[in-house]
Amino acid sequence: PVTNAGSPLIMARDMTLNGGGPLIRDRLWGFGAYRFYVVKAAQLASLNSNGLPGTDPNHQSNGTVRLDYQASPKNHLDLLWLYNVQNRFYRRSTSYTYVDQQAAGRQIEPAWAMQAEYTAAVTPNFMIDTRAGYMHLHEDQQNEPGVTPTTLSVADVTLSTLKGVQQTYPLTRSGLTRLASSASWFKGGWL
Repeated sequence: PVTNAGSPLIMARDMTLNGGGPLIRDRLWGFGAYRFYVVKAAQLASLNSNGLPGTDPNHQSNGTVRLDYQASPKNHLDLLWLYNVQNRFYRRSTSYTYVDQQAAGRQIEPAWAMQAEYTAAVTPNFMIDTRAGYMHLHEDQQNEPGVTPTTLSVADVTLSTLKGVQQTYPLTRSGLTRLASSASWFKGGWL
């Protein structure tokens, strides 16, 4: 194994697209955005089978869609949807100094969230704000290409190396729902 560790940057790309405006005059507005972000770094402490340094490519995509609806001068509704996916390849165990490319794991992490917000001016002095939202995350770590069901994980604690296949397969799926409402009463003229 190579003993001088580091992660020199090979490539970085960041591309975005945004747009929005009125969909129905004085009633409905929309906005959308997309971002694609790529970073690729060399892993000097991990060699491929050809003897060259391994790589650590990461891809991230984000999407946003928002709608704002003015039902009346006193009633407003916002809808928001966010999407994010991170593709993180060659995730190495931190328990070893050297982990070869095949023994690394691949994290594919899609997540999304949505939220609705309703605001009402019941009277000139009384406001109600209600929000509901949900967030979903799916994260699991898969094997890198080339790993078969018969591939063994070979760990050498003396040399602090891991070869063959990753030792664990973390799996996380979670969701969170929230609901909140508030009411505000105020009396003008006191400032």
